[in-house]
Amino acid sequence: MAIMQKALAMKKVVLLFVAFLGFTVFGVGQSIPETGSTEQEREVVRAIFNMAKKEFFIANMDLDKSQADIFWPIYDEYSAKKTKYTNGQVERLRKLVSQEDFASKEVEGIIKAINETEVKNSKLRYQYYQKIHKKVDLITAVQFFQLDELVQSEVKAFMMQNMKPIRRLKP
Repeated sequence: MAIMQKALAMKKVVLLFVAFLGFTVFGVGQSIPETGSTEQEREVVRAIFNMAKKEFFIANMDLDKSQADIFWPIYDEYSAKKTKYTNGQVERLRKLVSQEDFASKEVEGIIKAINETEVKNSKLRYQYYQKIHKKVDLITAVQFFQLDELVQSEVKAFMMQNMKPIRRLKP
């Protein structure tokens, strides 16, 4: 499948994810509304998104049965660990893109937390890339890396497209 077809398929997954979160795309300058969801609802959303993401991987990975038997348990382990790092990241990004003014310490805290999470995710992805390379093969490891990066980039790009540039700091 060509990379553009993969990107279009991933956009569908991202739209599903965002729709379940209760976000709506508005015109330029409008914000993403609060979700107001409970932790239980967020868990359901995460589970649905993770299933859709796994289906995307299944459709775009070239695995034979023996490779799949090794790869999928590793992928499931990676996905579970990544969820621990990303709890709260969507909310931080939502807040960053939907507000025009922040208190200095508040915005610095949000930026720091987003950056720390991205560094952890990057290290975790590389750790699992190496594990997949060692236990399966290089091609599967590279496919995993490419597809996971595509998913992460699409989710972030979708959220950032409605960003309100910061205009002022609150006292």
